Amino acid sequence: MLSKSLYTYLKQENTRLTITLENIKTINVTLIGAINSGTYNVSSLSTVFHLLYLGGGPDTINSYRNIKLLRDNKVIKEIDLYEFFLNGNKKNNINLRNGDIILIPPYTGRVTLYGEIKRKGIYELKEKSSSLFYILELSGGFTEKASKLNIEIERIESERNIIINIDSDSIHSFNVQDGDKILVKSI
Repeated sequence: MLSKSLYTYLKQENTRLTITLENIKTINVTLIGAINSGTYNVSSLSTVFHLLYLGGGPDTINSYRNIKLLRDNKVIKEIDLYEFFLNGNKKNNINLRNGDIILIPPYTGRVTLYGEIKRKGIYELKEKSSSLFYILELSGGFTEKASKLNIEIERIESERNIIINIDSDSIHSFNVQDGDKILVKSI
Protein backbone atom coordinates (compact mmCIF):
# COMPACT_ATOMS: atom_id res chain seq x y z
CA MET A 1 0.00 0.00 0.00
CA LEU A 2 2.82 2.41 0.82
CA SER A 3 4.62 1.64 -2.46
CA LYS A 4 1.54 2.76 -4.41
CA SER A 5 1.59 6.20 -2.85
CA LEU A 6 4.45 8.49 -1.89
CA TYR A 7 7.01 5.72 -1.24
CA THR A 8 7.40 4.22 -4.72
CA TYR A 9 11.02 3.20 -3.96
CA LEU A 10 9.61 0.40 -1.77
CA LYS A 11 8.94 -1.52 -5.01
CA GLN A 12 12.67 -2.07 -5.49
CA GLU A 13 13.85 -5.63 -4.79
CA ASN A 14 16.46 -4.88 -2.14
CA THR A 15 14.29 -2.51 -0.11
CA ARG A 16 13.02 -3.69 3.26
CA LEU A 17 10.47 -2.09 5.52
CA THR A 18 10.12 -2.82 9.24
CA ILE A 19 7.12 -1.60 11.20
CA THR A 20 7.12 -1.66 15.00
CA LEU A 21 4.04 -1.27 17.11
CA GLU A 22 5.02 0.67 20.23
CA ASN A 23 1.82 1.61 22.01
CA ILE A 24 -1.06 -0.83 22.06
CA LYS A 25 -4.39 0.67 23.05
CA THR A 26 -6.15 -0.72 26.12
CA ILE A 27 -9.83 -1.61 25.93
CA ASN A 28 -12.41 -2.20 28.65
CA VAL A 29 -14.46 -5.43 28.37
CA THR A 30 -16.85 -7.21 30.75
CA LEU A 31 -17.04 -10.93 31.48
CA ILE A 32 -20.19 -12.32 33.13
CA GLY A 33 -20.66 -15.93 34.27
CA ALA A 34 -17.00 -16.89 34.60
CA ILE A 35 -15.13 -18.10 37.67
CA ASN A 36 -13.62 -14.60 37.92
CA SER A 37 -16.34 -12.42 36.40
CA GLY A 38 -15.74 -8.71 36.17
CA THR A 39 -14.48 -5.86 34.06
CA TYR A 40 -11.06 -6.28 32.48
CA ASN A 41 -8.69 -3.78 30.91
CA VAL A 42 -6.94 -5.73 28.16
CA SER A 43 -4.94 -5.09 25.02
CA SER A 44 -6.91 -4.12 21.92
CA LEU A 45 -5.36 -7.25 20.35
CA SER A 46 -7.17 -9.51 22.86
CA THR A 47 -9.62 -12.17 21.72
CA VAL A 48 -12.66 -13.90 23.21
CA PHE A 49 -10.59 -16.96 24.22
CA HIS A 50 -8.00 -14.72 25.89
CA LEU A 51 -10.65 -13.08 28.05
CA LEU A 52 -12.23 -16.45 28.92
CA TYR A 53 -8.77 -17.64 29.97
CA LEU A 54 -8.25 -14.56 32.16
CA GLY A 55 -11.64 -15.13 33.80
CA GLY A 56 -10.90 -18.79 34.55
CA GLY A 57 -13.55 -20.09 32.14
CA PRO A 58 -17.23 -20.71 32.85
CA ASP A 59 -18.12 -21.35 36.49
CA THR A 60 -19.78 -24.60 37.62
CA ILE A 61 -23.33 -23.80 36.53
CA ASN A 62 -22.57 -21.99 33.28
CA SER A 63 -22.37 -23.10 29.69
CA TYR A 64 -19.38 -24.03 27.56
CA ARG A 65 -21.62 -24.26 24.52
CA ASN A 66 -23.70 -21.09 24.46
CA ILE A 67 -21.34 -18.18 25.20
CA LYS A 68 -22.52 -14.87 23.77
CA LEU A 69 -20.44 -11.91 22.62
CA LEU A 70 -22.51 -8.74 22.99
CA ARG A 71 -21.57 -5.57 21.16
CA ASP A 72 -23.79 -2.48 21.25
CA ASN A 73 -26.48 -4.51 23.07
CA LYS A 74 -26.67 -7.07 20.24
CA VAL A 75 -25.45 -10.65 20.15
CA ILE A 76 -22.84 -10.65 17.41
CA LYS A 77 -21.41 -14.12 18.03
CA GLU A 78 -22.44 -17.31 19.81
CA ILE A 79 -19.48 -19.41 20.82
CA ASP A 80 -19.39 -23.18 21.37
CA LEU A 81 -16.12 -24.05 23.13
CA TYR A 82 -16.63 -27.74 22.28
CA GLU A 83 -15.72 -26.88 18.67
CA PHE A 84 -12.33 -25.76 19.94
CA PHE A 85 -11.82 -28.45 22.62
CA LEU A 86 -12.72 -31.37 20.36
CA ASN A 87 -11.67 -30.18 16.89
CA GLY A 88 -9.21 -27.34 17.46
CA ASN A 89 -11.55 -25.01 15.56
CA LYS A 90 -10.75 -21.38 16.50
CA LYS A 91 -13.17 -19.68 14.10
CA ASN A 92 -15.07 -18.11 17.03
CA ASN A 93 -11.94 -16.61 18.59
CA ILE A 94 -12.56 -13.09 17.32
CA ASN A 95 -10.96 -9.87 18.47
CA LEU A 96 -12.65 -7.86 21.19
CA ARG A 97 -13.58 -4.18 21.02
CA ASN A 98 -13.96 -1.58 23.73
CA GLY A 99 -17.24 -2.05 25.59
CA ASP A 100 -17.80 -5.68 24.55
CA ILE A 101 -19.54 -8.01 26.98
CA ILE A 102 -19.03 -11.76 27.10
CA LEU A 103 -22.05 -13.39 28.70
CA ILE A 104 -21.89 -17.02 29.81
CA PRO A 105 -25.45 -18.14 30.65
CA PRO A 106 -26.33 -21.23 32.73
CA TYR A 107 -26.10 -24.56 30.94
CA THR A 108 -29.22 -26.07 29.36
CA GLY A 109 -28.55 -29.71 30.17
CA ARG A 110 -25.78 -32.16 31.02
CA VAL A 111 -25.33 -35.91 30.78
CA THR A 112 -22.73 -38.17 32.36
CA LEU A 113 -20.99 -40.74 30.17
CA TYR A 114 -18.93 -43.58 31.60
CA GLY A 115 -17.95 -47.17 30.93
CA GLU A 116 -16.34 -48.38 27.71
CA ILE A 117 -15.98 -45.08 25.87
CA LYS A 118 -12.82 -43.15 25.04
CA ARG A 119 -13.51 -39.90 26.97
CA LYS A 120 -15.56 -40.42 30.09
CA GLY A 121 -17.07 -37.34 31.66
CA ILE A 122 -19.89 -34.85 31.83
CA TYR A 123 -21.09 -33.52 28.48
CA GLU A 124 -23.19 -30.45 28.00
CA LEU A 125 -26.23 -30.54 25.74
CA LYS A 126 -26.91 -27.58 23.45
CA GLU A 127 -30.64 -28.25 23.65
CA LYS A 128 -32.84 -29.91 26.28
CA SER A 129 -32.22 -33.24 24.53
CA SER A 130 -29.79 -34.59 21.98
CA SER A 131 -29.25 -37.86 20.14
CA LEU A 132 -27.28 -40.54 21.93
CA PHE A 133 -25.18 -40.93 18.79
CA TYR A 134 -24.08 -37.28 18.95
CA ILE A 135 -23.06 -37.57 22.62
CA LEU A 136 -21.10 -40.76 21.88
CA GLU A 137 -19.34 -38.92 19.04
CA LEU A 138 -18.32 -36.13 21.46
CA SER A 139 -16.79 -38.77 23.73
CA GLY A 140 -14.58 -40.13 20.94
CA GLY A 141 -16.68 -43.27 20.52
CA PHE A 142 -16.50 -46.77 21.92
CA THR A 143 -13.42 -48.59 23.19
CA GLU A 144 -12.58 -52.01 21.75
CA LYS A 145 -14.22 -53.66 24.81
CA ALA A 146 -17.57 -51.86 24.42
CA SER A 147 -20.78 -53.80 24.01
CA LYS A 148 -22.77 -51.81 21.48
CA LEU A 149 -25.74 -54.06 22.24
CA ASN A 150 -25.81 -53.10 25.90
CA ILE A 151 -25.96 -49.37 26.64
CA GLU A 152 -27.76 -48.44 29.84
CA ILE A 153 -29.40 -45.05 30.47
CA GLU A 154 -30.28 -44.12 34.04
CA ARG A 155 -32.93 -41.42 34.04
CA ILE A 156 -35.11 -39.69 36.62
CA GLU A 157 -38.78 -39.65 35.63
CA SER A 158 -41.68 -38.76 37.93
CA GLU A 159 -39.28 -38.61 40.88
CA ARG A 160 -38.07 -42.18 40.29
CA ASN A 161 -34.95 -43.65 38.78
CA ILE A 162 -35.61 -45.73 35.68
CA ILE A 163 -33.20 -47.78 33.58
CA ILE A 164 -33.50 -47.79 29.79
CA ASN A 165 -31.52 -50.33 27.74
CA ILE A 166 -30.46 -49.23 24.28
CA ASP A 167 -28.94 -51.32 21.49
CA SER A 168 -26.87 -50.19 18.51
CA ASP A 169 -29.95 -49.94 16.25
CA SER A 170 -31.46 -47.24 18.50
CA ILE A 171 -28.36 -45.05 19.03
CA HIS A 172 -29.31 -42.60 16.26
CA SER A 173 -32.97 -42.24 17.22
CA PHE A 174 -32.75 -42.25 21.03
CA ASN A 175 -32.55 -38.80 22.65
CA VAL A 176 -30.75 -38.30 25.94
CA GLN A 177 -32.06 -35.72 28.40
CA ASP A 178 -30.65 -33.46 31.08
CA GLY A 179 -29.43 -35.54 34.02
CA ASP A 180 -29.13 -38.86 32.18
CA LYS A 181 -26.30 -41.19 33.16
CA ILE A 182 -25.10 -43.26 30.24
CA LEU A 183 -23.19 -46.48 30.86
CA VAL A 184 -21.57 -48.32 27.96
CA LYS A 185 -21.03 -51.82 29.28
CA SER A 186 -18.22 -54.24 28.45
CA ILE A 187 -18.57 -57.23 26.18
